[in-house]
Amino acid sequence: MTKNIVLRAAATTALAAGFVAALAGTAHASPDSSTTANLSGTTVLAPGGQQLHSTWFWGSTQLCATNLGNGSGELTVQSSSPAAGPEYLYIGGGSTLCIYRWWWGVPVWTINGGYTTLAVSTS
Repeated sequence: MTKNIVLRAAATTALAAGFVAALAGTAHASPDSSTTANLSGTTVLAPGGQQLHSTWFWGSTQLCATNLGNGSGELTVQSSSPAAGPEYLYIGGGSTLCIYRWWWGVPVWTINGGYTTLAVSTS
């Protein structure tokens, strides 16, 4: 019984260390060298802007985008995992759209593909 608990603890520690290392490596793999990694909080994205956001490992992450302009907004959400395809969110002028996804702790890129400014946050 004690051996089993010790092995589980060691496996959990190794798994966590691997995710931290992967997260650190991803934070430096910015698709745009002028973009810095902001892994928490709310980010204001100008048209064409992009930002890296962290996600929860256990349970879903809420990602919200608020269109700060009057025109139609478009946000691309792209997981850092090469296996996942992008998701496109269309946000009307002055409105907010939230999605809940389980990205398993893999950071996601948010890219403003529209012509209005967007505020993006994760929780």
